[in-house]
Amino acid sequence: MSQACLVGNEWADDPSGYIASSQWPAWIFDQQTLSFLDVNSAAVEQYGFGQQQFLRMTILDIRPVEEIPRVLQEVLHPYNRGPRNNEHWRHMRKNGQVFVTEISSREIRFRGRPAELVVAVPVLAPVSITAAPGKKRPADVQASVAVAAG
Repeated sequence: MSQACLVGNEWADDPSGYIASSQWPAWIFDQQTLSFLDVNSAAVEQYGFGQQQFLRMTILDIRPVEEIPRVLQEVLHPYNRGPRNNEHWRHMRKNGQVFVTEISSREIRFRGRPAELVVAVPVLAPVSITAAPGKKRPADVQASVAVAAG
């Protein structure tokens, strides 16, 4: 079983270093413009976009069109702020293939701007997007992503 964790403040001093060392796709995006500010090599491999391509995109560019209203509702409204844990979202690769990810994120300040650090673990087994919070995947594909308030 693999784990990717955003715990305590181990990432606080160097969020870019944290995502670079993550085995899972991870990025930092600007909460106001939704632009990618930093992205790791696992995201480049998983999504098929180059590093520089990502940095010219927003988080909406990796979402199927039908998911965009949900994304905007979640990230742009202040009452939705705060750590997100193990939420299932549909993402889209450069080739158009849609897949499910398990997202955990944490608000941060990055280069003086309000931003969000995201870890996106691909869900390898079929799972309902509306699955109950905390519902676990089979042990052979489970990856726990925890965001601890700190």
